[in-house]
Amino acid sequence: MASEEWLAGNSCRNLVSCCIECNLRKGDRPARDFLRTLYCLGRLTPAELDGRLRALKDLAAGKLRPLVSGLDDAG
Repeated sequence: MASEEWLAGNSCRNLVSCCIECNLRKGDRPARDFLRTLYCLGRLTPAELDGRLRALKDLAAGKLRPLVSGLDDAG
C-alpha cells in the first residue's frame, strides 16, 4: 500500500493498494489521476474505471474499509 501524497497520514483512508510497478508509475499523482491514466492507456475498461473511482471515493469518505489479510474478526 502506498500513502497518497496529497493527503496527510497513513490511515486506511489514505492508502492505495497496488503492486510495486504500479506504485512506481503512480509516483506522487493522486490515485484518481493515476486511474484515469490507466484508462487512457487501455488498461481499464470504462466500467472498471467507474467502479474504482467510486470505491476510491467511498474509501476516502470512510465508507469502505480495506480488507487486511491474515486477520479475522473472531479476535
